[in-house]
Amino acid sequence: MCLKRVFILRLRDMTSFFLDNMLIYLAGLCLGLIFFQDYYIGPPPKEVIQQCPGDMIQVCKLPLNDPLINIASLVPLSLGLCASMASLHTFGSLQEQVVYLRESKSGLSTLAYFLSKNIEHIPNIVIAPIVFLSIFFTLYSPRGSIYDYYYILLLMHFTAYGIGYFISIVTKHELSQIAGVVLILIFQLIAGAKPTLPQMKEMFFPMPYISYLSYIRYGQEALYLNEIIWYSQVYDINSGLKLFGYNLNDYLWCVLVVPVIGILFRIFAYFSLFTLHDDSYYCIFVNWLTDMVGHFRRMKRLMRWIKSGLNRLKQLLFNNNNSSLINYYNDEKMERSIKEEEEGKGLLLK
Repeated sequence: MCLKRVFILRLRDMTSFFLDNMLIYLAGLCLGLIFFQDYYIGPPPKEVIQQCPGDMIQVCKLPLNDPLINIASLVPLSLGLCASMASLHTFGSLQEQVVYLRESKSGLSTLAYFLSKNIEHIPNIVIAPIVFLSIFFTLYSPRGSIYDYYYILLLMHFTAYGIGYFISIVTKHELSQIAGVVLILIFQLIAGAKPTLPQMKEMFFPMPYISYLSYIRYGQEALYLNEIIWYSQVYDINSGLKLFGYNLNDYLWCVLVVPVIGILFRIFAYFSLFTLHDDSYYCIFVNWLTDMVGHFRRMKRLMRWIKSGLNRLKQLLFNNNNSSLINYYNDEKMERSIKEEEEGKGLLLK
């Protein structure tokens, strides 16, 4: 029943499907134009490298032009942004949350609801890499196989959708888009393009290990290795691999890790659905924490008011420019002393 309903809703909302694929097509068009006729040029021959000064030999061994790392970095970023934005309305819209809460209270299985929503987006996940590669391969013409590019982009698109599911549940609807963009951008910044993985290992804690959390790090390395291996028969590619900390033997590992991260984010998103219930421990804890913060703010406001009142009283009592209270106190003390003297004289006369 859940699966039938979500597909009916998808057929009724085909505009968003075509709009999402149009954005992916524009991303592929822009990247294809940026890297149009920009090809990899490896390091010079060994005879030329040997003529370099001793301190410059390591620099001379580097590739003369390496756009592959830029392509491997920007392609996951563009697809990740498009996928995460397209998946935010799956669970995060207010209307969808109301429907889920209503049907879950009537006995609907949360697992069935979650799986049906995932199956609904399978056409988007499968078609989006094809749309992207249809224009990108036409303009850039990489040497790698289109099939290898397709399943790498397919796995990264799958993971980006899982990230969007998780963000749409744990954040407010008004902040979900900003949170999705920021998280994908952070994943790209720590992926190892700039700074490179060897440079990050020399940084402060936790920079040497934080790149392992980014799915773009593994997708980026897989794209780079998939393309650079075709130049190994023409150039010495070891210097470029050493520069970015990559290894040709890690290709299969990178391809396997990307969907694992996507599955983990889906597991997090599934358990986050239970936090939408009003009687969940999470909501009880959040309400209690909100009340405590409110009490703390009210007490802080009261203490600030008392402190300001004491400061004003202190200024009135001890300010030389405003000594009315001090004069009043002295006059009252003088009258009291006069009365005491008069009472003393009266007692003596008696």
